[in-house]
Formats: sequence, C-alpha cells, structure tokens
Amino acid sequence: LSGDELIVLYLKASVDKPYAGYELLQAVLSSGLRYGENQVFHRYESTTERTKVLFSLASAVEPSTFDLPRMGGYSTKALCFYFKLKDPQDPMAAFEAMLHTAGQLSEDLGGKVLDEKRELLTKETVRDLCLRIRRYEKTISNLDLFADTLVD
Repeated sequence: LSGDELIVLYLKASVDKPYAGYELLQAVLSSGLRYGENQVFHRYESTTERTKVLFSLASAVEPSTFDLPRMGGYSTKALCFYFKLKDPQDPMAAFEAMLHTAGQLSEDLGGKVLDEKRELLTKETVRDLCLRIRRYEKTISNLDLFADTLVD
C-alpha cells in the first residue's frame, strides 16, 4: 500500500440532469470546497485559511477541470473526489470529509455516489476503503517508530 495510492469516489448525475453551471458551482462552494490549483476544487483542513488539502474535486469527464469564467455554460455528467493517502495529515478524517461532501452534493444536486470502480457505493465498499486507510496509517506509524530508533 503506497502513499501515492488514490482514494476515489464519484458522483454520477442522473442521465436526464447533468450537473450544470451556477447550480453546480453554488452547491460545491456551499459544501466547503474552494476553487484552486489545477483548476479543480479543494477541501482544506481549515475553512478559514489555505492549509493542507484534504481532498480534491474534479469533473469525471475530460478535461476534468472547471473553467470558472465559463461556469454558466458548463456541464458534466459526473464528478470525481480524490486524494493521495500521503497528502492529508489524517487520511481517515479526509476520507470521512470526502464521503460526507459526496453525500451532501448528492442531496443538493441529485445523482448517485459511486466507488472507484464506478459501482454504487455500499457499506461494504466504505468499510473496505476504511480498512485500506487504516493499513496505510499503521504502516506509516510503524515507519515513524522505526525512524525514532534510528535517531538514538
């Protein structure tokens, strides 16, 4: 399990109602995400200042970026939430925030939350993702313990 490993969720719009324009922008901003690096949205550890990114949100359709000045005419069939395990200080907190935000946007905009295989997210999948994150965290804390013994 590497720190470069991505944790990914998708939010897929109803076939007849893609996520569009200012409604999408409003929902994304009101869920605490901010537009930033790489022309995608990010959730930061702190809501008041630019701290470390917990997770990011891109369009699941190429080019996957959001063109803010043209948001009025923008639409996408799906959104992609993601983060690398090594990036947030607390990967489990990042995952919980991402899961909550995906659920919130699903309520606000409609659509279904999908796992990394683009299948309907289930309790089992969430449990498996949590286990993956815990295994990674355990690996890191073991490395930290090992590093402490090398310093002495």
